[in-house]
Amino acid sequence: MFFFSKNNRLNALTNSIKKAKKPHQVRGSFSFQLVSSFALLMTSAVCSAELQSAKVSSTSLLTSSLVSGDAIAEISSKTSSKASDKDSSAPKVSILFDGLHKPWGIAALPNERFIITERNGALRIWDNQTSTMSNVNKQLEDSVYESGQGGMLDVIAHPKFAENHWVYVTFASGHKFSNGTTLVRAKIVLNQSQPSNNKSSKPFGFELTDIKFLFRASPQKAATYHFAGRMAFLPDQTLVFGVGDGYSYMDDAQKLDSHLGKIIRLNDDGSVPADNPFINTKGALPEIYSYGHRNPQGLFYDNQRELLFSNEHGPKGGDEINIIKPKLNYGWPKITYGIDYTGFEITPHHQMVGLESPLVNWTPSIAPGSMLVYSGEEFPEFKGQLVNTALKYREMRVVSLKPSENSNSNSKDSAENVGKSGELVSKSHSGLMLDSEQTFLKSFDERLRDITEDTQGRLLLLTDSGKLIRLSKGD
Repeated sequence: MFFFSKNNRLNALTNSIKKAKKPHQVRGSFSFQLVSSFALLMTSAVCSAELQSAKVSSTSLLTSSLVSGDAIAEISSKTSSKASDKDSSAPKVSILFDGLHKPWGIAALPNERFIITERNGALRIWDNQTSTMSNVNKQLEDSVYESGQGGMLDVIAHPKFAENHWVYVTFASGHKFSNGTTLVRAKIVLNQSQPSNNKSSKPFGFELTDIKFLFRASPQKAATYHFAGRMAFLPDQTLVFGVGDGYSYMDDAQKLDSHLGKIIRLNDDGSVPADNPFINTKGALPEIYSYGHRNPQGLFYDNQRELLFSNEHGPKGGDEINIIKPKLNYGWPKITYGIDYTGFEITPHHQMVGLESPLVNWTPSIAPGSMLVYSGEEFPEFKGQLVNTALKYREMRVVSLKPSENSNSNSKDSAENVGKSGELVSKSHSGLMLDSEQTFLKSFDERLRDITEDTQGRLLLLTDSGKLIRLSKGD
């Protein structure tokens, strides 16, 4: 059994501890096997860190600042900022449905319907007009491997769903010793008893037809963590989605012959686009769009800015917002603002030439679940802002961006630019920087997983406890 990755990390740790005056002086992206009871103890602690809820004390719910500038400055003086708690003017929360099984993804369909995934492999459709939840569809259940962080993951409708009725679903497939992120496409057929505008409509059903497996991550892994799976369509109707580093395979994030730790780009039929950045690179997998990722959770294309945004889990600290661009290396595990769950340093580097630093760094980790760029009318104050759900911090984090003060170049071809003060400015930042952050729903005290908008601009969110909730303007 391997711990973290395939190299002998325990010996590296032990030798470094003997030599170092302080444990945090251990250097490098190290890996080690589970060969002692000490390693077994750390495995239990580490694996539970991303699975268990992190309760926020009541004294933190009404603090005016969630991020200490002084504390963060030692880690990332350029990417952190204060996040104010706005619960006093929080949106109205309505619980639309309760009883879902670990819901993970929600996507809009025509006619105010929303398709929802549950981790055990079930699919449902919520009718927003009639407040009716469909019967459970279990057609993919036998293909889904639910264990650890695995299970059914995200769902998205094709941009031309009204014509082709295609939806795409990501999930973990396989078994304990060989599993990975998988993508399927299917057509949705609603049954004849679908709900009308009568709010007393009975639950309705739907079927999946023309089910086609489009992608399975390679290599398969013997770990049930870091599947990623969030999806987005680009304007050319190609599909991008994340594949996590597999946790025990972090070094694969830097390898172009592995799908682990990557953003993948495919045509809507599962074929590889001819203009993918590594399609002509010897030894590289042609599906790769960008690399150096740990565990992307949110992925959203902003039509106004024409940018693809992502948020991503760091280790202990170092959660990120990035702007995803083809061929770029986002650094993991060569650079990070986080440390290992054991307390040891993964790498001494926060920045390196040729590697993309995060647009926003969250240390301590909030554990983002998903994101969108708000475009509705219900909350005009959110317009154009990045709305993030958080698991560990149990909140909705709204991030505002502004033009960067340090960008000194308009070049789109260089690997990185040099700012006015001589510091590295990542090419992916596109002339943007963090302006401010606000937090909402702290007092709701739920792990918030996914988020989307309805046609009125109200926000629909899924909670890990099984709720579908709606945010609207309070009275």
